[in-house]
Amino acid sequence: MSFSIAGNIRFLTDPRVEQNNSNVVKFLVGTEERKVNDKYVDNSIGCEAWGKLGETIAKNYKKGDVAFMSGSLLLNKWQDKSGENKERHYIRISSIEFVPRVKTSSGSGSSNQWSQNNNNQGPSNDDVDIPF
Repeated sequence: MSFSIAGNIRFLTDPRVEQNNSNVVKFLVGTEERKVNDKYVDNSIGCEAWGKLGETIAKNYKKGDVAFMSGSLLLNKWQDKSGENKERHYIRISSIEFVPRVKTSSGSGSSNQWSQNNNNQGPSNDDVDIPF
């Protein structure tokens, strides 16, 4: 099943060689959703990227980066040491894009490249593609 997600990279492993002598990088991507009682719950999903894509992710991304990813949603099934059946979903990444952080009105966050190069004035109406 094809799947897309955007979120913060929460954990990133170093590349390691696994099946078929191919490099793999595994990481968590997550978002936070506010609960009714004002507490946050962590919504992370495991991801893996193989070969050159995995190497690129390991070299260019770090914990806290925001990314948009697409890939296949897969289900991993196994038995733990006590013999209990376990399963978890994960995404095998096929593409990833860096999502730059934008400054908020309070000044927090890091500005994206567009803002740095254009004095934070925003796009003009001529630069915006309107879909209708």
